[in-house]
Amino acid sequence: MMKRGKRYILALSSLVILGSLMSCGGRGTNHLATNAGGLLPYETVQAAESTQTTHHQTKETWSTIASFETKYNPDLKNRTTNIKVAADIINGITLNPGETFSFNDTIGFCTAKKGYKKAKIFLAGKEVDGMGGGICQLSSTMYNAALKANIEVVERHAHGKRVFYVDEGKDATIAYPDLDLKLKNTTSTPIQFSTKMESGTLTFSISKKNT
Repeated sequence: MMKRGKRYILALSSLVILGSLMSCGGRGTNHLATNAGGLLPYETVQAAESTQTTHHQTKETWSTIASFETKYNPDLKNRTTNIKVAADIINGITLNPGETFSFNDTIGFCTAKKGYKKAKIFLAGKEVDGMGGGICQLSSTMYNAALKANIEVVERHAHGKRVFYVDEGKDATIAYPDLDLKLKNTTSTPIQFSTKMESGTLTFSISKKNT
């Protein structure tokens, strides 16, 4: 199981449900579904830096194996809030060898009760207001970090329209509960996710546990 403190998250199965769905939390049209075998060749955007972090509670040490950054506009308050709410949930999640991470199973449906707000999403190729708009930037940033870390991508879907925060063909849309981003830890050591938002830059890092 994926572990984050005392919380346990069961990953969804690897079933890919294709359909006409909307980005980031709703339903619509115009989506292209693919998997790891059908992705375009990935070009390194930013070299991963080898760093170490220590967890005060467990005294475990971790080394960063990959990191990826995207830019967001802090003046878009609702969108920024949505990214932060989702990023805080994923921050610190540990994935043991053989386990699969599901973005949808981890984040769930975006609601006001969870702290999400209305922001722009894609619907039928157009931008409209929708709850949780912006979290696809987080999933896309995570996806690119996973590519750099050579983490297996079990499921990934592209938007029906090009997004501004990653290169074309490098995005990963989310539409709960049908369009998901799933990553599997096929390494021999636990890996951990970390997120950071600062001055308009979203950073997603993946670390491995030092043995």
